[in-house]
Amino acid sequence: MDLFNPKNFDIISGVIIIALSLLLFIYSAAAVVSILLILAVIMIFFGLTQILNIRSNNHISERNNLVVKYLIAILVLLMGISLIINLIIDPISTAIFSIQLVGFVILLIGLSMLYVGSINHDYRKEYRSILMIIGLLTLIFGVVIVIIPTVGFNIVAIVVALPLLFIGLTRLLKGIL
Repeated sequence: MDLFNPKNFDIISGVIIIALSLLLFIYSAAAVVSILLILAVIMIFFGLTQILNIRSNNHISERNNLVVKYLIAILVLLMGISLIINLIIDPISTAIFSIQLVGFVILLIGLSMLYVGSINHDYRKEYRSILMIIGLLTLIFGVVIVIIPTVGFNIVAIVVALPLLFIGLTRLLKGIL
């Protein structure tokens, strides 16, 4: 079998992508931990580059925001370092906490949508009704994620693995057909 034949390569890569996407479905916690690790590295690079950019920026008009910019950059840098340390110490608990934190944010967004929909009479009644329905669904979704964080793991796994599964299937079909 010629591995470098495009049809054979499509079949092999399709099978590998399908297998990896199925592993993401099965090991959703590992997928979340990997995503958190990547996020932590991004946070560290963001914080460092932001600090370097602030130090090299000599615009007098932006000096008013200098302290705030430094604080944000240092905070993001420290959060990234903290996330990596926690992922090393206890990856599953860190992932669960992170998923619950996202669930809490979703819960707050749902509450704010309900609040805006109920008090803001500047919007049309139909829009306010839709806003309140979506807000309620978002609130319920956030509560479920906070109470049952594995739901969050599964959502992340589906969002990442499903497109990969489709990509693998198209590769496989391209090689077969």
